[in-house]
Amino acid sequence: MRILWLICWIVSVSALADDNTMPIRSAAFMRRGNTGIAIAQDEDAIFFNPAGLAYGSGVFRKVLFLSPYVEVSQDTRNVIREIAIQKDDPTDTLRAHEGKVQHVAASNVSGLILRRVALAAFGATSTSALLFKDPGQGGFESVHASSISDVGIAMSLADRVGTSRFLVGATGTYFQRSQGELFANATAAGQLQDLKSSESLLMTGTGRAVNLGLMYRGEGRLNFSWGLTCLNVGTTTFTPNTPTDLDASAWPLRPIKQTLNLGTAIETGTQHSKFRFLADMQDLLNANHNVYAKRIHLGTELVVYNRVGFSAGLNQGYPTGGFFVDLFLLRFDLGFYTEEYGDRAGDRPDPRLFVRMEAKL
Repeated sequence: MRILWLICWIVSVSALADDNTMPIRSAAFMRRGNTGIAIAQDEDAIFFNPAGLAYGSGVFRKVLFLSPYVEVSQDTRNVIREIAIQKDDPTDTLRAHEGKVQHVAASNVSGLILRRVALAAFGATSTSALLFKDPGQGGFESVHASSISDVGIAMSLADRVGTSRFLVGATGTYFQRSQGELFANATAAGQLQDLKSSESLLMTGTGRAVNLGLMYRGEGRLNFSWGLTCLNVGTTTFTPNTPTDLDASAWPLRPIKQTLNLGTAIETGTQHSKFRFLADMQDLLNANHNVYAKRIHLGTELVVYNRVGFSAGLNQGYPTGGFFVDLFLLRFDLGFYTEEYGDRAGDRPDPRLFVRMEAKL
């Protein structure tokens, strides 16, 4: 644990302050307040704590054929309904929703997951936009939009430390990212036409990421688990697919900041049902310069026969919830959470709904 902490501390000194992570979301995590570092398994372990792949017995875990995940802002759903169903004027509708975040995201993970080894292919996209009156620009209507799309492969290796309950793991990821960002207002409309190319707004490149994880899994009727991860070790950077004259500081394709994350879980129950309480602290070294409240996550979960589960929690201080049903070959997750779009908790909350279907063997 000290070695992993030291590695993250050393390479954090020169990292950038962008809160710019992978657009992959875990339905199980989000239902319970975006927690699960201490108990991550299967595909969640690949992306959030690879040490979890060494937990359990046997060799085969699952073949994950498809796992489409879709989420949408509550206000975006209202906008779609008003324009597509009620046939309202799009311009008037968007102005009526001024100040509300518009967000849609989708992802899919497929792969072969064994105990200690996993290989996965993934694709994900996330787009957010905000129309607002900017007081810094004389109250003119302004728009801030950002988009990230990833496609790539990931391989994870994990093992138990001797005969102990300590687990260690690592994930290596190679992927292509397309990223764009636009911040403009009425006074900048003419400037957009003078751009020499679109590379200052949208850029595509390739990158490699490494995630490290530690985990302790307790046993018994009341067991305690914890997990520690260092994600994007050394900071993940990208190489543009085409040569560019832009200075790297002006690239819309930004580095993914390295973060150190700690999670705990307490589990109790019977042979047929389990109740969990989870708490995660993300970005312990505050590399992304977020306020404390945005980094705290709490969750609870009740699971019956490992086939039905109900969850609730707090993500960045906002409530989350949902449930899942596992039908052996198919699994369905449904839930809600709120993401803070502003710099501080309470500035501009964005309630979101999500659904995930998993086809597996």
